[in-house]
Amino acid sequence: MNAAAEKRPLGTRWCKTGIALAVIAVILTIVGLGGGRTGLLSGLNAFYAFGLGVLAFMLSVVINLIGLALSKGTAGAASAAQAFAFSSLR
Repeated sequence: MNAAAEKRPLGTRWCKTGIALAVIAVILTIVGLGGGRTGLLSGLNAFYAFGLGVLAFMLSVVINLIGLALSKGTAGAASAAQAFAFSSLR
């Protein structure tokens, strides 16, 4: 590892993972809703995509809470709080 990666708080890594998962959840939710509505996906596949999106949102909230707890009192606490706010907007 390089020196820059060692200085970064552990919580920010959790939060970046949580944000990436939240973006994937948004995409899955849009695909599920849009695909089912337009007929591009069958009803069951649209339901699966939407359900996976909801589960991904819940998991991203948990991951961002862990990141927020790990970065409490550090410089990454503000970015952790922003990541949690982004993942819980749904």
